[in-house]
Amino acid sequence: FSFNLGKLDRYLHIGDFHASDLPFVWRNDMWLPQIVRGRPDVVLMGQIMSCLWTSFAHFADPNGNGTSLPSNCGDVLGQIARWPAFSDDRRFYNLTSTPAVTKLEANNTYPDDMFPSDEKCDMWDAETFPWHDSANAGKPVWM
Repeated sequence: FSFNLGKLDRYLHIGDFHASDLPFVWRNDMWLPQIVRGRPDVVLMGQIMSCLWTSFAHFADPNGNGTSLPSNCGDVLGQIARWPAFSDDRRFYNLTSTPAVTKLEANNTYPDDMFPSDEKCDMWDAETFPWHDSANAGKPVWM
């Protein structure tokens, strides 16, 4: 998710902070992005986010099931890029004012660093978690 919050970002220099997408997902408190942005793409981003989330919750696919969509989502989902299924071709959904499917680069740098590079994500391979251990498979983590 990346959205220019206009005045709010210009004055506070916070960029896309944790949970900044929630007013768009739930379409509540939309007055805040509207005030700081003052543009119609605030409403459109709210429609995009809520339709993608609702479609995923209802159909287990953010694109819908091909024959029906949640109410009020037909126009929105028909105008944006389809969310790609997970595969080894290294694509991700770049959720911006104009959503697009983008190729994940092994070593991306600013300003093309929407998604973390392999180098940044590789740190997770060095971490150990009880639920990753095959001996613990199927057992609750707290046992």
